[in-house]
Amino acid sequence: MIFTPRFVTKSGSTHVFSMSLLSLSGFYFFIELCVGAGFIFSGAESWRTAFFTQLIICALYLLVLLPNMIANEHTAAKEVKREEEIRNFKSLVREMDFVTRDENNAARKKALEKTYDMLRSSSVKSHHDAASLESAIEKSIAAVAGLKNSPDDEEFSKQVEMLQKLIDKRNSVIKSQH
Repeated sequence: MIFTPRFVTKSGSTHVFSMSLLSLSGFYFFIELCVGAGFIFSGAESWRTAFFTQLIICALYLLVLLPNMIANEHTAAKEVKREEEIRNFKSLVREMDFVTRDENNAARKKALEKTYDMLRSSSVKSHHDAASLESAIEKSIAAVAGLKNSPDDEEFSKQVEMLQKLIDKRNSVIKSQH
């Protein structure tokens, strides 16, 4: 019973998962205690009856505990992945903010602020269909940052426009999936 919560995968809902396992283990412990006390007070002459009864209860406990642990594992793994996707998207927004703040040219800064606002107002939820778009957005942000000191405004404008199209495409994919 003491070690049951240690079987839970660490995630944002660890306390929820460990509580269900802890309550399941606590219930098992209580049933075993009652059955054991019942055998002690009944004065059963054969140890086999008590032993096999306890063994059956233990088997039932394991039949309930293992699927619960497996379900918790799958749920926690999905939750960890979702949290990671959200962190990755927030880092994209933060990176775009740095690029926008570092720009000194007023016209470029206005285009970057529009792009930053588009990205910041996007849903932080992600989907596996949007993963490639998020990777392309990351590369595009790096390309825009690389053009910071470039005198070629046309190339800069093309990169910003491409970044905005990628953001729009990601937003449409996210909206269609949720």
